[in-house]
Amino acid sequence: MILAAAAVLLRKSGYVVADRLQQLLEERSAKLAHSLHAKLVSFTDGLETISDLSSFAQLALWSFLMWWMIALAYWLITHAYGGKLAHIGAASIMLLLVSAMFGSLIQLPGVGGGSQLATIAVLNKIFGVPSEIAVSCGMLIWVCTFMSVIPAGLWLAHRERLSLRAVVAAEERAEAALTE
Repeated sequence: MILAAAAVLLRKSGYVVADRLQQLLEERSAKLAHSLHAKLVSFTDGLETISDLSSFAQLALWSFLMWWMIALAYWLITHAYGGKLAHIGAASIMLLLVSAMFGSLIQLPGVGGGSQLATIAVLNKIFGVPSEIAVSCGMLIWVCTFMSVIPAGLWLAHRERLSLRAVVAAEERAEAALTE
């Protein structure tokens, strides 16, 4: 409910919210303020695609289908391991999904991997899966759900004539402008 209210607020006045947050945070960390502003503006622009009830219903349906397929992938991977993992039910799969989602918000310096670590920790600490199996399963889930889109993404970027080097260079210029 709170997330829906936040989405409606950003849909109606996302630019104002982004500007005010940037002003509040700029004194403490200009880089964080700029990054948060860019993300809020981008999210607000994305919400602009929801123009009526029909487009919302279509987006909700596609989102539901996508998350159902991800949950199915988690279920198939965990059950393929057998043992304790073969008895994991739908509620446990949801817990794994939520832990991976929140873990993906945390990027560890030099490694990344917040999603994998969260999944491994839940498998090991909550479900009592041995460490080796938890690591193997967590990494396989990560590869199958997070990394599987890379080949298609690279193909689409090539087809659209997008240069990853140009994107990185533009990002570096934007960061350099912030530090000046």
